Amino acid sequence: MDEGKAIHVNLLDVLDQGPASPEVQAIIARWHEHLRYFYEPSVDRLRGLGDMYAVNQDFAATYRKMHPDMPEFLREAIRHYTRGLETGEPD
Repeated sequence: MDEGKAIHVNLLDVLDQGPASPEVQAIIARWHEHLRYFYEPSVDRLRGLGDMYAVNQDFAATYRKMHPDMPEFLREAIRHYTRGLETGEPD
């Protein structure tokens, strides 16, 4: 739980850098590793989580409490990250 909270706090600290920045992508990689404590998510599932964080009213409201742009920022950061996973290189 502490790692999940730390990831969100770290993302808020770099929100101004854009979803594709190396700093943001490193945090998204940590998020991916954190999920692996629970299950091995596929690339499609990772992308789906990013979409859900922005589209699902409950998730979006939770992330908007952190910052108004957080749901969409997180979705775009995860999309960027998953494109890198598909190609084998950072996007």
